[in-house]
Amino acid sequence: MTTSIELPQQAPADEVPPAPARRRLPRPALVTVAVAVAIVALSFNSGTYDVLARNPLAIAIWWAILLGAGALVWPRERLPRSAWVVGGLLAAYAVLTGVSMAWAANAEGAFNELGRVTLYLGVFAVVALASRRASAGQWSDGAALGIAAIALLALVARLFPHLIPGANRSPFFPGDPRANYPLGYWNALAVMMAIGVAPLLRIATGARARVARAGAVALLPALAAVIDLTLSRGGAIAAGLAAVAFAVLAPRRLRTVAAIAAAGVGSAVAAVALAARTAIANGLDGPHVAAQGRTAFALIVAGCLVAGWLYVALDRVLPERGPAPSRRLRWAIAVLAVAAIAGGIVAADPAKRFDSFKRPPAPAKVVFSSGGNGRWQLWQAAVHEFRAHPASGGGAGSYEAWWAAHAPFPYFTLYAHSLYLQALAELGVGGIALLLGILIAAAMTLRRRLLGAATAERGAIAAVGVAFFAFTLAAAVDWMWEMTVVGALGIGLLAVLAGPASTAATSEPPRTRYFTAGRLGVITLAIAVIVVQAISYIAGTFVNDSQQAFRRGDFATAASRARDARGVQPWAASPRVQLALVYERQGRLRDARDSVQAALARDRSDWRSWLIAARIESESGNSAAARANSEHARALNPKSPIWSQRPAVATITG
Repeated sequence: MTTSIELPQQAPADEVPPAPARRRLPRPALVTVAVAVAIVALSFNSGTYDVLARNPLAIAIWWAILLGAGALVWPRERLPRSAWVVGGLLAAYAVLTGVSMAWAANAEGAFNELGRVTLYLGVFAVVALASRRASAGQWSDGAALGIAAIALLALVARLFPHLIPGANRSPFFPGDPRANYPLGYWNALAVMMAIGVAPLLRIATGARARVARAGAVALLPALAAVIDLTLSRGGAIAAGLAAVAFAVLAPRRLRTVAAIAAAGVGSAVAAVALAARTAIANGLDGPHVAAQGRTAFALIVAGCLVAGWLYVALDRVLPERGPAPSRRLRWAIAVLAVAAIAGGIVAADPAKRFDSFKRPPAPAKVVFSSGGNGRWQLWQAAVHEFRAHPASGGGAGSYEAWWAAHAPFPYFTLYAHSLYLQALAELGVGGIALLLGILIAAAMTLRRRLLGAATAERGAIAAVGVAFFAFTLAAAVDWMWEMTVVGALGIGLLAVLAGPASTAATSEPPRTRYFTAGRLGVITLAIAVIVVQAISYIAGTFVNDSQQAFRRGDFATAASRARDARGVQPWAASPRVQLALVYERQGRLRDARDSVQAALARDRSDWRSWLIAARIESESGNSAAARANSEHARALNPKSPIWSQRPAVATITG
C-alpha cells in the first residue's frame, strides 16, 4: 500500500502579487524640481550676492564637474558646436578677467571678479554637461516654477509683513520702500519675474493637462503684482517685451495671445488693487497696513483666478492651430504694427524723455519717472574709463575707483549699471568683443534651433531663448550680472539654449565614454577653479573673523586672523588694511604705518586706505604726511560727503 503525499502547488508566476514598488518621480520631473529648488535656494541671502556666499556655491559646482567628468558620467550627450563656441567665449572672458590682475590697480578686486566669472562658467558647464537631448522643456518648467514660488513668497512677505520680520528692509538700500524680498534689490526681483514670463507662457500653451495650462496663466498676474510693487521700469519693460517676443516665436500663436490677454485682465485687477492701497505700495506705513494687505491679497488671488478661468474658457474654443494668415493680411498687420509703434514714439516725445533721462538725480527724486536716476552719468563714466585705457581697460573691478574719482555727484557704487559698458571700461575692446560674441552666438543658435525643431519642442526653445535675452536686456541697464541668482539663472538658460537640451532627440545608442585628453582638461580646469575659489573664500573668512574679533575687543585674535588672510592672499590689500587698523587700536603705530603702506603698494586707488594712512600719520605726529595722504584721499573721491565731517581722518574704523 502506497501513500501519496500532496505537495502544495505554487501559484503561477502571473498570479503572484507583485511586491509593492516605491513611487519615484520620473527623470524629467526630477530635473524640473531640481531647477526650481536651486532658484529658490539661491534667492535667499540677498540673492547669494556676497563673495563668501557665492564661493562655496562655485566650489560645489566645480566639484560636481570634476567628479562627473572623472567618473565618466558627464557629458551625458555629445556637446553640440554651439556649446563649445559659447562656452569657449565665456572661458576666454574668465581668462581675460584673471589676466587683468597684471594691470589692475586693485589685483584683489580683479581676483574677486575672476571668482564671479568662473562661477558662471561652472553654471554653464554643469547644465550643458548634465543635459539630455530635447530636454529644454524640463529646464524651462523648472525656471517657471522656481520664479513663481519666489513671486508668491514676495507677495506674502509684502502683504503680510508680520509673518517675515525684516523682509521689507533692503540690505543694500536701507529705508527704500520698494518690495525687494528675498533678493534684497527691487530691480533684481522684478527682472527675475520678467525672466519667468516666457517659461510660464510655454506651460500655458504647451502643457498637456488643461489644469496646468490654466495654472500657468493664473500665476502671471502674481508676477505682475510683484513687478508693480517694485516700481521697476526695467522689469516691466522686460516682462512686456518677453511676452511679445514669445508670441512671435511660439508655435501656437493664437493660444499665446489668448494667454497673454487673459493674464492681462488678471494683472489689471491686481494693479487696481495695489493702486488703491497706498500703505502697501508706499512702504508699509500707516495704521491700515494689515487690513490693506489682506484685501489686496484677496483681490490679487481673485485676479489670478479670473485669468485662469478666462484662459480655460478661451482654450475650449480655440483651435489647435489658427488659420494661416494670407500674405495681404500679414502685410496689413505689419503696417498697423509699424504705425502703432511710430505713433507711440511720437506721443512719448522721445527727445524730451531722453533729456530727462540724462539729468542727474534730484535729491528728492520720483522713483517711477522718465529720469535715469543717474544711469547716464554712470554710463558716461564707464565710457571715459575706456577712453583712458582703450586696449585693455582699467582692469576687472576698477570701475568703483574710477567712479569715485570722477563722479559728477555724490553717490557710492561698485558697478556701472551695465554689464557691457562695465566690461568695456574694465577689460577694453577684448572684454566687450567677447560678450557681444556670446550674444551673437546665442541669437544664431536660437534661430537655428527654432528652424530645425518640431512643433512640440519649439515652444520650449522659444521660452528659454526669450528668457535669456530678457536677462541680457536687464543686464544692459542694471547690475544684474553681479546679482548671483539672476546671473546664474541667465547663464543657465544660455547653457540650455546652446547645449544638448535644445537639440532634437535621436535613436542613436549611448556612446562609450573614454578617459580622453579633453576630459583630463576639464578635470584640470575644475581643480584650478576650485583653488581660485578656495583662496578667495579662506582669505575672506579670515578677514571677516578679524573684523568680528576687532568689534568685540579681541585684538590678538583680530591680528592673527588678518595675518592669516595676508598669507593666503599675498597680493590683496584688504588683509593689510585690516591689520593696520588692529595695530592702530593696539597703539603699535609703527607697525600700523608699515601695514597700511604695504596695502597702498597693492592698491593705490582706494581712497579709504589713504584716509586711514592719513589718520595713522596724524596719530604718529607726522602732520605733513597726514595732510598729504588726506589730500590724496580727497582727490580719489572728491564728491564724498565725508569731507564735510570734522575731523575727516577719524571716520573709518575696523
